[in-house]
Amino acid sequence: MSEEWTEKYRPAKLSEVVGNDKAIGELRAWADAIGSAEVKAKKAAILHGPPGCGKTSAAYALASDMGWEVIELNASDQRNEGVIKSIVGHASRSNTFSRRTRLIILDEADNLHGKEDRGGTRAITEVIKRTSQPVILIANDLYRMSKALQRNCRVIRFQRLRPERIYQVLRKICIREGIDVEEQVLRILARNANGDLRSAINDLQALSLSAGDEWIEEADIVTGERDANETIF
Repeated sequence: MSEEWTEKYRPAKLSEVVGNDKAIGELRAWADAIGSAEVKAKKAAILHGPPGCGKTSAAYALASDMGWEVIELNASDQRNEGVIKSIVGHASRSNTFSRRTRLIILDEADNLHGKEDRGGTRAITEVIKRTSQPVILIANDLYRMSKALQRNCRVIRFQRLRPERIYQVLRKICIREGIDVEEQVLRILARNANGDLRSAINDLQALSLSAGDEWIEEADIVTGERDANETIF
């Protein structure tokens, strides 16, 4: 099976994260404050924004830049109160053998409401209050997270990427992969992605696999406009 391009071309450092320069600057400042042992620095941050705008990539890129180890608890894991206290709680208070800082990443943190995740929100709030290690919560919808959780975190907003930014990434991938493609194809993929870079890259890879070594032109595109989740804001 072909390697997923979303992983192959995931940014290795913060300077490679596309768009959201303001959010990236805030994230770096948060990490620097923790590293300098600032008394008032919050140990946890919430990165929120629509899917595919670089939140998780930024978290991993930050860890790479700072030399931090990473522990991730994603939505496919059981994240109830007991699991969070035993795994995340222990990791947030203990040091590694190498004395390196450990970054704890909780993906889809705005979805801690199901039966399997019962008590998860309360548990992660308590963990954040006591943590000695940095914690990053990834969320699409900030307003589904408790006020108590938000108060104890540095809240950083990511926004949808502009089509031009997405187009530039797709163009670079085509050059790296040796894909012969009509420029209009990339612009359509970038526009149809509705700010979701991950989806645009997936669409490009699917199109490339179906075309093989042949020239890809506008007539080859069968994807329509993507549905977008919007909030009342």
